[in-house]
Amino acid sequence: MSMGEQARAAEATRNRIRELNNEMGKFTLAQRVASGGRTIASIGAGVAAGGYVLSKPIEQTMDYGMRLAQMSNTAFTDRDTKGRIAGKRELNDAVVKSVRYGGGTREGAAETLDSIIASGAVSGKDAMAMLPTLMKAATASGAQSTELAQIGIRAMQTFKIKPEDLSSITDMGIAAGQAGGFELKDMAKWLPQQMAMATNLGMSGKAGFAKLAAWNQASVITSGTKDEAGNNLRDLLMEINTPHFARHLQQIGVDGRGTLLKAQGKGINNVDATVTMVEKIVEKDKSYQALQAKLKGASNDGKKQIYEAMSKQMEGTAVGKIFHNQQSLMGFLGLMNNKEYVADVEKKTHEGEGNAGQKNFEVMSAEPEFKVQQAKNEKVFATYEAFDKLTPLIGSVADGFKSVAQEYPIMTSATIAATTALTALAAAAGAAGLVNMMMAGKGGGLTEMLSKGKGFASGAGSFLMKGARALTLPGLIGTGLYEGGSAALNAYQGKDASNMLSPTRGSLLSDVIGEAVARSMALFGNQSAKDAIQINVHLDGEQIATVVNKRNSRLASRN
Repeated sequence: MSMGEQARAAEATRNRIRELNNEMGKFTLAQRVASGGRTIASIGAGVAAGGYVLSKPIEQTMDYGMRLAQMSNTAFTDRDTKGRIAGKRELNDAVVKSVRYGGGTREGAAETLDSIIASGAVSGKDAMAMLPTLMKAATASGAQSTELAQIGIRAMQTFKIKPEDLSSITDMGIAAGQAGGFELKDMAKWLPQQMAMATNLGMSGKAGFAKLAAWNQASVITSGTKDEAGNNLRDLLMEINTPHFARHLQQIGVDGRGTLLKAQGKGINNVDATVTMVEKIVEKDKSYQALQAKLKGASNDGKKQIYEAMSKQMEGTAVGKIFHNQQSLMGFLGLMNNKEYVADVEKKTHEGEGNAGQKNFEVMSAEPEFKVQQAKNEKVFATYEAFDKLTPLIGSVADGFKSVAQEYPIMTSATIAATTALTALAAAAGAAGLVNMMMAGKGGGLTEMLSKGKGFASGAGSFLMKGARALTLPGLIGTGLYEGGSAALNAYQGKDASNMLSPTRGSLLSDVIGEAVARSMALFGNQSAKDAIQINVHLDGEQIATVVNKRNSRLASRN
């Protein structure tokens, strides 16, 4: 076509749309007079319902689907495109299974699984196998599942812990926390760093994990807070492995490196070996021995003052020079002066393997809050399954619209003008019956009062939605849909929800959503939606007039 022919075709299209808009305006006015405001309230509530009921769960489903797609790309790098898309279903099944087994939320489980997969420490299969244990341990301990995942990841990377032993590790952590004051949720923050340092000291496996857990309990005794305790022990582990530490031991006549190597040959870790070395040095210090004697019978508050005195005493001696900072020294004092306590906690930590987490979980899962969250989870799962089948349709509609819009920009702008209003009416049709039901029967007095008020349209909608709260169950539903839908439409369009009814103000995004809503409702047999789609596809003046006349006749016969 020549440019002139294109321009004439576009002008003819605009004229047809103008006629349609005029016809729709007359139709709306006639209905206002005939029904006393019933149609305006119906359309308003219907648009809100269409925007809220479908857009919110669809948006949540698409967001969650995007997260699964990203995880699948990372977890299944050896698969082709179809295999990775199929992997989304496997990952979702793992999330559902883990939450049903161990509690928590879908989002929390997905974030935890994502963090494990992204670490690269384990395969996608092992990550999915670990997830139920982590969710259960989080419920049992009160720790965040994402933080517990970091313990598991670092335990496998540095402590030679196998994926199948993860439940043993979490059980031991729970038992150690209950025996002392440094709980699993505290360990979740500090153990990953401490394990990295302890590995350099020859520690690994379940035995090494139990010692770390017990040492943290002792570190609390000489610290003001849990974080301070975790930091002090971390600094101590780092200190013992430095050249500075060995050099200062050599200066006071102790072969630190040789002593530690001999201890390792006997299966003694470097920390315990260091405690033994320092004990031999300070046993000759009468001032320090006096402080140790006071420590045995002191109260908790008194012990804190004594530990501070010990720290100052050591700072002025050769032993004090061994430790590079105050934090590592305080951590060391906690271990050296509480050896019996550490041994007792370590024993209880091993005893907790296989049962500590289960006992805690049984108590927590008996609480009403846990059961309510599980019920909420089932609703989320069901919503995803339902709308997961609908989102591909929306995607195809949006993709098709994009292609047409790019190829025929003039015709697209003309089509949008008519489609915006018609798809809004189609979306409204489903909720229109709800409002009609609330205003039918003996509601003449209410209708008459509304029709006489100032600001008829806004007054009718506002009064109806507020009054419905105290009337019927449909009223309650209508209120929620209206208010939620208005917010949803405002977010999409950046203007009042009623603008969606205007054929000249609709935004491109609202038109795509409007058409998606119409197509979705058409699948369920909604004739209004089918009419709107037919108009959109066949933008012809005679067909538009025929469809509008049929619609007018149907609505007139109903009223």
